[in-house]
Amino acid sequence: MPQQAKYLFIASMDVDPEKAALFNDVYDTEHCSELSNVAGVGPITRFEKQNFSVLIGGKTQTVVLESEPTFHAMYELDSPDVLTSPGWGEAVELGRWPEQVRPYTKNRRHVLLKMTYPEGLSDNAKAKQSKYLFIASMDVDPEKTELFNDVYDTEHCPELSKVDGVGPITRFEKQNFSVLIGGKTQTVLLESEPTFHAMYELDSPDVLTSNRWGEAVELGRWREQVRPYTKNRRHVLLKMTYPQG
Repeated sequence: MPQQAKYLFIASMDVDPEKAALFNDVYDTEHCSELSNVAGVGPITRFEKQNFSVLIGGKTQTVVLESEPTFHAMYELDSPDVLTSPGWGEAVELGRWPEQVRPYTKNRRHVLLKMTYPEGLSDNAKAKQSKYLFIASMDVDPEKTELFNDVYDTEHCPELSKVDGVGPITRFEKQNFSVLIGGKTQTVLLESEPTFHAMYELDSPDVLTSNRWGEAVELGRWREQVRPYTKNRRHVLLKMTYPQG
């Protein structure tokens, strides 16, 4: 990150424990390399789920998401059409992945997101990358959607961006999509997946329990006019594992 394309495809999964070393080796040395050669695919980043604590509403909450997949790969895309292109379909079947790795994966979740904030794309591909990514996902009551987006974009993100240790903040909305995997085009409709996703790059997990974070999340209209109308909330902390540099 920072985001250089309008779409973000996230492939999340677990793997049988005895295959974890092979899984990571193939993902880092073959799978990401092959998919990065597909037309329309931008930077690829991999993460692992972390247990963490976060200060919200004046209270520190410890988050242990047992059902959340451990491994997450994020692919920046120029267009959703990349996922059904012949190049993509060929690349996902190369190397050891289809026979030695894919059969041992489980708890798989594929999500396509469209960037909504900020409006412009980053023009600095060499900007500093943070090692941690905090993702706040949720839905909101339909009649509060306009207010939700206005407060998030004009108050919530700007205030949280001032907190020490917080890097770029990006917002996304869930999209229905199709993807070519195993020679078959699959249409994905994740009705239970939250619609809105905010991603915060962090220098350290300690940012989330800092006094400054706790103050910033309570500022403006968010606390009283927006938060009570949100639902299907999910908070996840990820640590970047690829690329290593």
